[in-house]
Amino acid sequence: VGVGPDLEERTEALIAADLHFKYTAADAVAHITQLQAHGLWFAEAPCATEDQSGLAKVAAAVAAPIAAGEEWRTVYELLPRLQRGCLTIFQDELGHIGVTQFMRMPNHSARHYRYRSVLECQSARQRRAAGHASSRVSTHGL
Repeated sequence: VGVGPDLEERTEALIAADLHFKYTAADAVAHITQLQAHGLWFAEAPCATEDQSGLAKVAAAVAAPIAAGEEWRTVYELLPRLQRGCLTIFQDELGHIGVTQFMRMPNHSARHYRYRSVLECQSARQRRAAGHASSRVSTHGL
């Protein structure tokens, strides 16, 4: 699952909106729908991370990709959300999970559910410059 052309090939600005878990599902849908008219790339954390039902409703109701997951610490927090269709982009965050889960979670999501992390959506040049371990996730069979 991609979230658009490689960022290096784009000439127009992309909007990534972090909604900071502050909306109900209905309010998040309304807000994201408005943002889509202005070139929304993805919406991050539209409602409380515990509200899996709300997150799934938002993901089903809007055209924009939904990003989430930087606060999840293991694959066991990720799996139920993938199974419910809560997100389009898995956001891994090394500062919250440690190296082993940092490698396992996005690899698992890409292999079994065809979701990608935001870092995997960057161009090869951007990944090399940033030096992120997640840029190599798909080559690791952890």
